[in-house]
Amino acid sequence: RVHCPTSLCTVTSMVSSVSTTKGLAPQDGDFVVLWGTYTTIFGVKLQSGSITNNKFGSFHHNDLIGVPYGSKVYSRKGDDRWLAMLRASPEMITQSLTHRTQIIYHADISVVLILLDVRPGRVIVEAGTGSGSVSASFARALRPGGRLHTFEFHAERQRQAAEDFSRYGMDDVITSRHGNVCNDGFGEALQDGIDGVFLDLPMPWLAIQHVDHCLREGGKICTFSPCVEQVERVAGELRRRGYHDVRMLETLAVNWGVRAESAPKKRRIVQSSSSRGKGTTWARGRGKPRTQGAGQDLSESNPNATPAALGKLGDTKVETDDVEECHAEGDGAASGCDKPLEGEVNIDGTDATAWLSYQMPMRGHTGYLLYATRPPMDEP
Repeated sequence: RVHCPTSLCTVTSMVSSVSTTKGLAPQDGDFVVLWGTYTTIFGVKLQSGSITNNKFGSFHHNDLIGVPYGSKVYSRKGDDRWLAMLRASPEMITQSLTHRTQIIYHADISVVLILLDVRPGRVIVEAGTGSGSVSASFARALRPGGRLHTFEFHAERQRQAAEDFSRYGMDDVITSRHGNVCNDGFGEALQDGIDGVFLDLPMPWLAIQHVDHCLREGGKICTFSPCVEQVERVAGELRRRGYHDVRMLETLAVNWGVRAESAPKKRRIVQSSSSRGKGTTWARGRGKPRTQGAGQDLSESNPNATPAALGKLGDTKVETDDVEECHAEGDGAASGCDKPLEGEVNIDGTDATAWLSYQMPMRGHTGYLLYATRPPMDEP
């Protein structure tokens, strides 16, 4: 069973593909993303006859091959649980990859791409492949004609990362290598042929001497460090070697959400001396009323009370901090309550719900980005 709602198809059309597939549907051997929730995303390489099992059910790859991107794909268990099948963008890959190390997210990745001026045809070096989160974004930005040389000193992590790049279909852009660039450098083949260098290392200042041999004049270098002490040592080494425009940035992303304004927790019916004989004062809000005289808060003592029943009560003086009053006239119609509650509609049938924007919890500190420019060789 396959269904492609308009909303999902619209989202899918906005996602940039890093797959080599040119069509609108994945084929056998393509890498796709199965999206369940914002925090539950699976990366899968489709293989005829294979089955992917997760908490949403069992998904047969034969049911997915040839199905348009953006479609709902259902488990064969028949319990109507489904996932959305999407193209594998770098953003989706970052959310779904296996964490072999701590990874860098797109708040920092986007800034790195700008600082290094990553674009098609350029050659970039990355030291510290890790889980491959940054590498996937580099690959998309460098196509077509560009090249990424990424180094990882841990042999097993490098092997797993190389396998991932092959699954993603990035072999035409990424060259994955095993090596310790702090001790051995980047190799003679890359000498004076690199447009930008990105270092995600514990001691990046040890690699600066090797960067001098491969980075072109006017090329950019950027480092990612979680501690300011690391930043100070790298900045000092860059200045000692004559690099220009040494700057540091910290990127903090602020997310905003939208929700319907909360309805009042309770509605109170009270009578004031000003409205006695003319009608009844209705009040709604969150504050607890402080009354004087013989009146009472009928929302607590008698929630089924009507305006007519209030005539038997004494005068009530309402003093609240957060109460909205609606004056019910003799016929019981209320006026003065223009603020709609959630679910209310206007006279023409349109939604009258009030919506609020609010700041969501912000991710804390992840790291500092330090960048600089290599000067021309003939510059003192």
